[in-house]
Amino acid sequence: MKPQNAVARHLRWYWRMEAGNVVFVPAMMIALAHLYGGGIGPASAIAMASMSFLLIVGAVYWRVKLAEIEHGRDPTATLRVLALLDAPSFIVAVIGLGAGLGAVAFASVRVGAADATVAMIAGVLAAAEYVNYYRVQLQHFDQWSDFKRLMRGRGFRKAHLRRDIDRLGAGADKR
Repeated sequence: MKPQNAVARHLRWYWRMEAGNVVFVPAMMIALAHLYGGGIGPASAIAMASMSFLLIVGAVYWRVKLAEIEHGRDPTATLRVLALLDAPSFIVAVIGLGAGLGAVAFASVRVGAADATVAMIAGVLAAAEYVNYYRVQLQHFDQWSDFKRLMRGRGFRKAHLRRDIDRLGAGADKR
């Protein structure tokens, strides 16, 4: 199989997984909160919305990369939008993380343990998704080559979206 086909096969699965997690992960969090005798409150809802927003950013990015590989579509317009969403995405991630921290801080007073746990996990995941897409690649479990690179001590590398945004900016400077 040609390497490009392997990349396309991976991206076909990957963008769908990210898109599915927009619904699946919050649904699981809500179900687990109810299972453990609690529910979710505003902080959990805010943190899960933040996390879901950043998962949407990821799904859109990987979908446009797949369209570029499979159909030769120019990703520039979508990359420009995703570049414009960098600062708002950072704010969304901070709000999600803040909601999680706030819920934990007030867990004994205003929210239950299940709600605080959901809010904190969703807030941390929102922040991690922001870093993973806009700063450095945190995820190393879905590609063996990435995992081996990490295990060899070669560290983290710049996020794929960040590299594309940087190239887009460099291309604009050369016109």
